[in-house]
Amino acid sequence: MIKETCLRQYEVEILDDEVEDVLWIRMQDRSGVNDDLTVAVCYLPPEASSHGGGVESMLLSLAEQVEKYRSTGRMVICGDFNRRCGGLLETSKMEWGRQHMDEVKNAQGEALIDFLKDTGLVIVNGRKGKDAFTCVSSRGRSVVDYCVVPADCMEAIDNFRVVTMRECIEEMRVRGEPRRIPDHSCLMWEIKTVVNENLQSEENGSEDREVPRLRYEIPENYLMEEVDSIDLLSKRLQGAHISQEEMDYIYQDIVDMMKRNLKEVYSSEERGREEAGSGLVSQRVTEIEESIQ
Repeated sequence: MIKETCLRQYEVEILDDEVEDVLWIRMQDRSGVNDDLTVAVCYLPPEASSHGGGVESMLLSLAEQVEKYRSTGRMVICGDFNRRCGGLLETSKMEWGRQHMDEVKNAQGEALIDFLKDTGLVIVNGRKGKDAFTCVSSRGRSVVDYCVVPADCMEAIDNFRVVTMRECIEEMRVRGEPRRIPDHSCLMWEIKTVVNENLQSEENGSEDREVPRLRYEIPENYLMEEVDSIDLLSKRLQGAHISQEEMDYIYQDIVDMMKRNLKEVYSSEERGREEAGSGLVSQRVTEIEESIQ
């Protein structure tokens, strides 16, 4: 999911999804002011899992993709690598010492470091911003999720931080107690770019116009009537031989369900204000409904 503000300045496309559990997207600046940004998200299964035996070939494929897309602009790779690197270093640059929270390293972590050395990638964790354990569970704490970039892209990264899912839930003000909170945290960082002044002025000018603005607050009853649909989607996701195409359909169903419920919530809120004598007319309700579509 990409913010609307980014889509105003960047054209986004799926670049490559040939390797299982690896997705590459490219963001091209519409004005040409900034270099293209190539982002990859990936998941490497644990060594002990049923798919762990294919990790070596997966790293080889990922290395080929890095070389293939390196020349397209800035590059960032982030994901759950399921590898513990401890204090191992992937670069000999003394000024790039890495503060590591996790003291444990294993053979899989050493393999990841070798991959980073071969591709010229460096770990952002512990070098920019505030580092922390990325996986916290009843079994312990570890750092297995990483953000990695080419060495020449490191200067563009700023304010790296690790945010637990509990903190995300509190920040989003989700009401009610989730049935399960993921063990893994969110990795966040900022990338230095040049803001398109023309787009910025258009956005500032739009603030002076009478346009409906939606408040994305999650109400107490949000999705409560969709419990059966959510359970069905969950069962579809857990299918033994689910294809990428089916996952795309499920994703779209989830987006449609969330949008449909938000529309109902905000439409009823606007109607409630009108009935209360707020002076809003039915045309404004119509405008708000159309803006969500």
